Amino acid sequence: MIKLIVSDLDGTMLNDDHVTIPPSNIAALAKAQNQGIKIAVATGRTYSISGHIIKQLPCNYLIFSNGAAALDLETGKTIYSAGIPYTDGEKILRRLSKTECVYSVVCANNVYMEKHHLDEFQKVINNGAFMEFLLPKMNLVSNIFDAINEREIEKIEAFNLEDREKQHFKEYVLSLAPWNFSSSYNGSNIEITAPDATKGKALVELCRLLDISKNEVMAFGDSDNDIDMLSWASHSFAMENAIPSVKAAAANGAGRNEAGGVGKAVEDYLEKNLRQRYTALQ
Repeated sequence: MIKLIVSDLDGTMLNDDHVTIPPSNIAALAKAQNQGIKIAVATGRTYSISGHIIKQLPCNYLIFSNGAAALDLETGKTIYSAGIPYTDGEKILRRLSKTECVYSVVCANNVYMEKHHLDEFQKVINNGAFMEFLLPKMNLVSNIFDAINEREIEKIEAFNLEDREKQHFKEYVLSLAPWNFSSSYNGSNIEITAPDATKGKALVELCRLLDISKNEVMAFGDSDNDIDMLSWASHSFAMENAIPSVKAAAANGAGRNEAGGVGKAVEDYLEKNLRQRYTALQ
């Protein structure tokens, strides 16, 4: 029996505009929650950029910044945290500053980006509706190091690195420590987090606290930052629009994000569970 449903946002729960949610997803999750199933979101987004979306969903827990932190939304309590120490983060950022790429830093639940990156960042995202949503929630600063002020870093994200440059950069980062790499834009970006900052590890800790086994978890995702979460949960679903490696990791397939694939899979489970309970009573 499912006790927890956990879903990625972009490319999974959300439409392709990265802003709106198919109403069928909201309805299905509300129905599941009314039946006692806990709902969690696991996203590469920060807490500040997830907030508007989370308010539209029936949601109990939020795993954010690719698993750098997890929050109990009912109590406001942090239930998981795994950050990059500033000394290591500074070295990574210094290396990125020598390239032509666009990069940002997530620190204290907020996104920081140097102002001179903005025009190129808008070209990379290439989504007017999403940029309109995103920009008011970002901190555009003159100097990234002054802005983060030697604080622990949740995530560093780099866009538009050339393949050769990307490989050299990864080798450099791994020479410092076994930092975790992932991507949430079909491979076009690199997201760097602490070794224990993954959606899967944060999910495992959440389930430990809730005394829920992997056999009682339904999980949904589409990008490679969802793979360890989908590999762990027994009832895992890759979206129809997921990349091949995610489809290989998941036990099941779901419809496209734009078609409300999450909601349809949840509805199918709830109906099947209802039929089984009815049959058991006969």
